[in-house]
Amino acid sequence: MEQMPNRRCHPSLEQWIGAFAISAVAATITTPIAVSVNVWSGASTTVLCFVPMRWIAPRMPEKLSGARQRRPMLSVAWLVLVLIAVVQMTRLSAFMVDSSRLRARRFRIRPLQIISASQLKCMRWRHCAF
Repeated sequence: MEQMPNRRCHPSLEQWIGAFAISAVAATITTPIAVSVNVWSGASTTVLCFVPMRWIAPRMPEKLSGARQRRPMLSVAWLVLVLIAVVQMTRLSAFMVDSSRLRARRFRIRPLQIISASQLKCMRWRHCAF
């Protein structure tokens, strides 16, 4: 059998950014869980999530190459969307590990609390204090 030459030996910047996004999402999901065990397991999990970038980047679609020059605004929009997704996944993962973190909650309601219609209106518009 004849070996085919590897034409994807030098990934473009766009392919590296795509690989980074995949690794970052994986790290944001797994790292808070590992940190709950101890800090060293969290640090090693983060590093291990970014190790496969070397193999992911060449396997990203060739169509990504040159996307920044073809559609710069769309590229920036996708980058911002990925950053927002990474921040959101980090926040949710940290909340799922430790639900006592109040900053990750949407509403601060005690369990089995009866809420009146006026309180719901205040929660929705956030202009009233309870």
